[in-house]
Amino acid sequence: MMEQDPYVINSGRSSSAGSLRRRLGQQVKHQSQRQRSAKSHLHFSQVFLPRLVDRNFPYHQSRNQIAAKNVNTQSAVSKLLVKDWFHVFLRLHSVKSVTLLLVVWTAVILIFAVVYVKVDEKYLEYDCGLGDPGTPIRFGTSFAFSLETCTTVGYGLPGGNNGFFQNNCPSVQIAIYAQMTWSMMFNAFLLAFFFTKMANCENRSIQVVFADKLCVNVRDFTNDKVISDEGDEYASSHHDADEVYRNSGVCVNVRCYDIDSAYPVVEAHVRMYMIDKNLKLHVLRIMHPDDDMGSMLYTSLPTEIIHHVDHHSPLAPSKFNKPPFLAKSHGMPFRAIDSATGNRDEIICPVCGEAYGTYERFRKHVAYQKMVEEHDEYPVETSHRSLEVPIHIPTVTLDDVQQYMSQNMAEIIVVVEGIDPQVSGTFQALQSYKYDDIAWDGEFVQCLHIDQNKFSVCMEKFHQVKHLGSQSQPSSPDASFIAVPKEHKEDSDQMDLENADMERSNGNGDCNGKADFHVVSA
Repeated sequence: MMEQDPYVINSGRSSSAGSLRRRLGQQVKHQSQRQRSAKSHLHFSQVFLPRLVDRNFPYHQSRNQIAAKNVNTQSAVSKLLVKDWFHVFLRLHSVKSVTLLLVVWTAVILIFAVVYVKVDEKYLEYDCGLGDPGTPIRFGTSFAFSLETCTTVGYGLPGGNNGFFQNNCPSVQIAIYAQMTWSMMFNAFLLAFFFTKMANCENRSIQVVFADKLCVNVRDFTNDKVISDEGDEYASSHHDADEVYRNSGVCVNVRCYDIDSAYPVVEAHVRMYMIDKNLKLHVLRIMHPDDDMGSMLYTSLPTEIIHHVDHHSPLAPSKFNKPPFLAKSHGMPFRAIDSATGNRDEIICPVCGEAYGTYERFRKHVAYQKMVEEHDEYPVETSHRSLEVPIHIPTVTLDDVQQYMSQNMAEIIVVVEGIDPQVSGTFQALQSYKYDDIAWDGEFVQCLHIDQNKFSVCMEKFHQVKHLGSQSQPSSPDASFIAVPKEHKEDSDQMDLENADMERSNGNGDCNGKADFHVVSA
């Protein structure tokens, strides 16, 4: 008996064709999920290095300090720090620095108290006003006089006369002048010190927060949206480097937001770095916001920072670093998107030396020159007739990036720098992402919505990520959830009940908003 093709609908069966199609579709979907889940577990971090930027603040943020220390410091380094003693002193903890200042202040008062005792002993036969004539001033009285001199100007001498203004007591005048001068300079230093401590712009960076997860996904550049790496949209445009660079590509996404959004940060801009397993620091060029224009950010609204993983990116495997006819970078951190958009040309014709931004333009050049040279009977060896431009050029895929990062990436560091508008001081906000902090094939959940005719940011959704594929890894710091598209909502009535329960438990319908995906507790 001939076997029945499982994908051929048998009209003799009792079930309808529609229900059979749905069952077959669910089987294919579940099989794809199992394959994808099994595939995702093959990748795990193989780089075991500590964080350079520790996440030691609430809300999964960092203290904005680099976890690096100096060892084997020589005397030359200590002498170098002495030249910058003020900033070294400012770096001390406030308790230590204030205690040290009080110790110095008290020590100087004691020193001048001793000076007054010695001066009074020198002019014991004169009435200089420090003590009674013929009787030296006691140390307790001298200390009180020194403290009085350090804290005020209008006062009387311990002896009750105006000996300070007499010509026969110059040492007393010099000592009081020296202490008042030191007190004036010390008070000015205290004013500058406490103002710098209280108006420390570095603390302003605490309000610039980053999402807990870093999303690595495939982005459609034409429509500016994230697409699944399993979808037909990506598969249809994945065969040629021209299509990938112009239409879609693997991107690294980070989200940041300034909690103090009512007072925007001035001149905010961003940089990204990657530390590899060999402790080498690499620059990650930023596509959005464009780092050619300063990578300027508007942090008063949740903003995504995007790095395109092309053949120049340090996150791309080395096998993609040498496409054919590509000009050498000479160590410069280039971007392929600049060549595709006409900012520069990186594809060089080896025959005539002309440069082109995309392989599509280069193919047209070679085809036209071949036609002309064949007509003029140019020799094949030294002309364009000898060139063969590959039709299919390998491009970076999400799986390639995931495998490469699991074996080589130690940490990704994001630096947002700006100026505090209140005190006009520059600050930096830092965030660190290890391999375990990456959401593969994920997209940030919309956290901006309208509430009572005002823009509102839901901080509960700020960290949440929806997964476009079938991975079921945690995408929020407190709960795991999977994302199911709306078109599959009718496949499970239980899913609707769970969604309704979640909305009731959240209690804020506006904060939940209207999303294209229904969030379901896993």
